[in-house]
Amino acid sequence: MPHIYGGLMRVRATAAITCTGTLALVLAGCGASGSDPADDREAKPRKSVSAPPAPRTVPVRPASHRISWKGDDGRHPLKLGIASLKRGSKADLSGVDLSGDLADSIPYYLTVTYTNVSKDVISEPDLIDDFSLTGVDGERGERITFMSNGLSSGPDLPSHCESTSPGMMPPGDTAEACVLLMLPAEATPAAISYTSGETSTYSWKVKDTRGVKKNGKGRGSGGVLEFGESASSVWTDAGDREVPVRVTPKNVDAGTASDLSHLSLDADEKKQVPYYVTFEYRNTGERKVLPSMQDTVVLHGTSGRAVPQMTILAIGGSGIEQCPETVPDRMLQPRSTVTKCTVHLLPKGDEPVTVTVQSDAPGAEKRAWRVPDGPGGRG
Repeated sequence: MPHIYGGLMRVRATAAITCTGTLALVLAGCGASGSDPADDREAKPRKSVSAPPAPRTVPVRPASHRISWKGDDGRHPLKLGIASLKRGSKADLSGVDLSGDLADSIPYYLTVTYTNVSKDVISEPDLIDDFSLTGVDGERGERITFMSNGLSSGPDLPSHCESTSPGMMPPGDTAEACVLLMLPAEATPAAISYTSGETSTYSWKVKDTRGVKKNGKGRGSGGVLEFGESASSVWTDAGDREVPVRVTPKNVDAGTASDLSHLSLDADEKKQVPYYVTFEYRNTGERKVLPSMQDTVVLHGTSGRAVPQMTILAIGGSGIEQCPETVPDRMLQPRSTVTKCTVHLLPKGDEPVTVTVQSDAPGAEKRAWRVPDGPGGRG
């Protein structure tokens, strides 16, 4: 399920307080802007039994982004970068009682840099809450917070993420901040993103493609297929009988706002980038089926956004040259193929990571493909 930006955090106003052998972690203001407190998890520390192995560095494509940060005294320009991303191990959290899906999750330590590129002193720029880590399956990392029960004799909490958000920053000064993010053990990280508001996203691609293999079952792939690889699925016919369908992604192409100028869009939609997602569907069964498979296509961005297709109400077709209507739009006969295109809107900077298709048959498995760079990938 999708999550609101972030994961396991030790940032901003994090204080270690030693009192009669008890370590307490006090966290203040760790929720992302607009996030629901229910999205945060609480973990009870317990005594660690052994030292965990050193975390492994995950390579990230170098990039810096200039943003306009809104502080209490107005807006200031800052330059953001990624200092490091490191994959920890379950042993890092051996001193913490985790339950549910978090028990099988892995901590990632994300260290980011802030540089004050303004001419003014900036007071406590805290942006770490708006960073997120997204897996190749399109899901965001998850956030928990440490709470002491007052009975511990001093648990060993992860020490790979000690930096906190900067205080006063003079012009030209650079500081680091760290956030801990949890991904499922089988997941492979795909992208880091910083989201400011609803329409501004800045992304960094993770170089690590460890485990993504053609059968979609490689170590760490989480079942995500390579783009262009066919997958078997099923749809139901008019009698609710299952019909096997082979699904193949063909293109994910970026467009421009002018492509949709003839449509009635709201102010936010006009600021976003249209992506045209094309799939080929082949009926490999013995019964005809309604070719409505495109209704379940979802595009996932670097921020973890899951974006279904746009609903376009237009007489005589959408009028979008880059994503033409299928003609004729008729029942898909046995041993026949149809190509369908859908339109998805993402904020500028929020690049596609994964595309998924969900069958309408009860209990059918969702299919997912990682969207590559370049022509036929992100256009």
